Amino acid sequence: MPEVEPKPEPEPKPIEEKPKKLDTSSATAAILAAQQSAILAAEKQKKEEAIRRQLEEKSRKKKAEEKKREQEKLKEQQRRAERKKQEAKKAKEKAKAKQREKEKLAKERAERKKAEAKKREQREARKKAEEKAAAEKKRAEAKKKEQREAQKKADAKKAAEKAAAEKKRAEAKKKEQEEARKKADAEKAAAEKKKAEAERERKRKAVEAARKAAEDKRKADRAEADRKRKAVEAARKAAGAASIKKGKNLWAGRVVAHMNRCWIKPSQISGGWSARVNLRISRSLYIRSAQIRSCDGSREFCDSVNRAIDRCYNKRLPKPPKPEYFDSEISMKFRK
Repeated sequence: MPEVEPKPEPEPKPIEEKPKKLDTSSATAAILAAQQSAILAAEKQKKEEAIRRQLEEKSRKKKAEEKKREQEKLKEQQRRAERKKQEAKKAKEKAKAKQREKEKLAKERAERKKAEAKKREQREARKKAEEKAAAEKKRAEAKKKEQREAQKKADAKKAAEKAAAEKKRAEAKKKEQEEARKKADAEKAAAEKKKAEAERERKRKAVEAARKAAEDKRKADRAEADRKRKAVEAARKAAGAASIKKGKNLWAGRVVAHMNRCWIKPSQISGGWSARVNLRISRSLYIRSAQIRSCDGSREFCDSVNRAIDRCYNKRLPKPPKPEYFDSEISMKFRK
């Protein structure tokens, strides 16, 4: 705990000196004042002494506590040093024990390796012995097998030779029989072939004659049908061409009437004037181009024809009654 210094006692207020009087009462008061001042000074000194003693006591206690703390600190350092010494000793003993354990394990490992090596050598020796015995057994079995194979081959060869001889005799006999049969079959087949060829020739000639007669009839029928078809087609085409020509003329007349409706005739015009114009028409029924081929009237007359064509450029022409009546080029006349 922090030390609290004692507060100093307040100094006594000086007694105001009254103006001296020349009487006895003032002398008495002075004596009393001096005595009082001495008493106050003594009390002050006593208090200061008490405070000094308190401070010295506190300083002594503080030094004692500091000494005690130093001693405890030293003891703690000694205890720590002792603990470290003990721990170092234990660590050393633990290291020695660990080294001993390590050496023990190494020794056991070496002994195990030695035992395993010995077992491995024994296994290898046993394996070599077994392999040797197996090889001997295999060689013996191979020899027996070779002997059996040789005997089998000899028996097979003998049987094959016997079978070959039997087969040769049988084949010779069969060949003789086959040759005799073939000869008889050939003679029979030659006779049948000759007869069949004669029959086929007869049938072929009959079929050929019938085919020729049918072909001649088909040709005659086809020629007659072609003649009739051509006559009908010619009549149909002539009728169609006439009909289309008539339809084209009808539509051309409507186009001419449409163009004439666009023509504003001049006020003074001669009865014999005319202008021939060639029109080129698009499928959308608009004038693509127009060319005045001839105009035998006055300048005013020819200009009126040009203006009529210009008016009709953006006007759709009459639709033909049938698509085949359409004509991309029409020649017309403007005349009085």
